Amino acid sequence: MGARPRLAAVLAASAFIVFSGSVSAQSFRSGPVESAAPAFEPQLSGGRVAFNAVPGLSNYTLRVTGPGNYTAERHSERRAPSLRLADYGELEDGIYRWSLSAATSQIERRVGADELARNGRSGTSANLYVGRQMSGSFQVRDGQIIPVDQSVTEE
Repeated sequence: MGARPRLAAVLAASAFIVFSGSVSAQSFRSGPVESAAPAFEPQLSGGRVAFNAVPGLSNYTLRVTGPGNYTAERHSERRAPSLRLADYGELEDGIYRWSLSAATSQIERRVGADELARNGRSGTSANLYVGRQMSGSFQVRDGQIIPVDQSVTEE
């Protein structure tokens, strides 16, 4: 094989490697596929906000906001948190909103084009746990929770 055909073959192979590397720059997921079932089940009664959660979640954050700049926030590593509303300030009558988030055991690895160009050796990629979040609202009247709408949103 002469020098020209060899050079053409090397250039073609190099172009293929560079081209295919730039096309592959995308995120991918590993781990089990999540079901469509809600991750949390709210338990709203009296003056307490609590939740049942599907197994396999961790690092929960519960946040409740309401009238008069009311804010309550609780974190828990292992189980769905609960809170007594009166422990976080005076309760005014009105609509309160809650939001609960947690990490799943499912991992999403984010890989950038720069890392792919260096064969995964940049050290800048991160394994992130996929999160679940749900929110809803309730009404407080005379210090007691009154559910507004049983529909909640999961994001």
